[in-house]
Amino acid sequence: MQRQVFSPVLSSVLSYVIPSVLTIVIILLTIPEKRFFGLLSAALLMVLFTSYVSAVLLGLFEYLPCSCISIVKDISWEGQLYFNITFLLIAAVGLSTYFINKQHTNNIIYADRKGEGAGIGC
Repeated sequence: MQRQVFSPVLSSVLSYVIPSVLTIVIILLTIPEKRFFGLLSAALLMVLFTSYVSAVLLGLFEYLPCSCISIVKDISWEGQLYFNITFLLIAAVGLSTYFINKQHTNNIIYADRKGEGAGIGC
């Protein structure tokens, strides 16, 4: 993190905060009741990192920071942008699937409460 465009103090703080936040997101994703918040958090983190990569590619910083924060070794900034967009799309599919499943489950519960569910009256 020390070879990024951030101040040394911010770089130092981020070097601890980012892994901690990612660990929390992973934990949220493993807990069924918290999965939505995990998916949403993962998507928001990808939006933030994709914005950072976009700023780098647009030349908004005085110098090109090292790409050492990349998940994939020796990937270019442009490659990182495509990688991030791909995983943003995967996160969107995950969130969409979550909402579709949630709606389907709610419809089944609602039908059961009205006495229209499977197995009622059999």
